[in-house]
Amino acid sequence: PSVKRIKLIADGYFELKIGENELRAYVEIDRGTISLRKLAMRLEAYFALHRHMVDRQAPGFYVLLVVSSRQRLQNIKKILAGLSYSNRRVFALAVSENIRAYDQDLLTKKMWEIVGSSIGEGLSIEDIVQNCERRQAGGAQAK
Repeated sequence: PSVKRIKLIADGYFELKIGENELRAYVEIDRGTISLRKLAMRLEAYFALHRHMVDRQAPGFYVLLVVSSRQRLQNIKKILAGLSYSNRRVFALAVSENIRAYDQDLLTKKMWEIVGSSIGEGLSIEDIVQNCERRQAGGAQAK
């Protein structure tokens, strides 16, 4: 099969440690200016990178995708749900209007959605950190 090379240059990256739990996350800001097809190719590339790292016993990561609207969020969740790895928790999505850097509750606000979650069922960054540790301890990231 043909292989396409895609440069992944995230808008941001951070590592957050809460107690013994740690989150590594790339941040992507989607302003709705690229097609969903091109965005899907980028998301597939992130998943391939995630799988590559986990296969080599390196820690996994999340991609926190901030999108421009609730409709865009739903369209991206549908794309991710249709991919073969949709049961893997690699991506979390939030609508940009819900995120303010100066919010005191930025880590606890339940604004992130993942594939397979119900509409309006949100996770906080704290929840995602806890989920990362359970996945690593439980072996859900294994091949």
